[in-house]
Amino acid sequence: MRIKLPPCRNRTDLSHYLGRGCITALAMNPQTCQLWVGSDLGVIQAYSCNEATGSLVRLSQLTVFTPVPQKFLPSVTSLSFCAWLSHEDSSSYLLVNSAGVGLLLYLVDPVNGALELQHKFDLPHSPLCNPPANNYGLHLLHSCFAPLISFRSSGTACAISASEDKASVYVFEVPTTASEKRQEVASRVRRSQSHIGGSVVTRLQGHDCEVGRTVVDVSLSWDESVLASADEAGVVILWKRKTEEKTS
Repeated sequence: MRIKLPPCRNRTDLSHYLGRGCITALAMNPQTCQLWVGSDLGVIQAYSCNEATGSLVRLSQLTVFTPVPQKFLPSVTSLSFCAWLSHEDSSSYLLVNSAGVGLLLYLVDPVNGALELQHKFDLPHSPLCNPPANNYGLHLLHSCFAPLISFRSSGTACAISASEDKASVYVFEVPTTASEKRQEVASRVRRSQSHIGGSVVTRLQGHDCEVGRTVVDVSLSWDESVLASADEAGVVILWKRKTEEKTS
């Protein structure tokens, strides 16, 4: 299903503020009240939230690593938290969209919310220059985890992300610590975590490949039967999951 939303006529353009440390993404662990805050400078801070008073205490801070230091800003445009990816892995993870870097999967420390990079997925996402020369080029791409706990025999899970690649929606296979251990036992070779990447399960193409029509947001229904994606032109596409036909 394809829906065209009416244009917003009272929109205030805030793009000229980017590159100054603006908050661009939030995520929270509902069980522990830990809050993660991402900025356009590529900084992710973890806070502890007091439920009674609403006060925040900073626990940890991380700056996204860039392959070319100081050449561009690894702006954080999306944060997504998951407490349980697969039935074999009860660890907590944070999914991060970082411009110029890709889609990043971090393992969350349950005590202080500190982040440890587990996997990096290649994803087209143009960053801001450092210092910012033209702030109008940053797309606030979003991603999400598949909501159901994975029972795949491989121990992997799934993540979905918007991208700048020909108006495409990417579905990635996310290796968990359980699947990683299984690989290590099979191969007896320990690889550096920063170089481990998940594979692309599929790429959905349905949005118009024109300037100003970049896919910017995605969302999955609770049972993963419907995927929604939206682009800059106000077009929303609903993708229905194809059911496998049973053969007699």
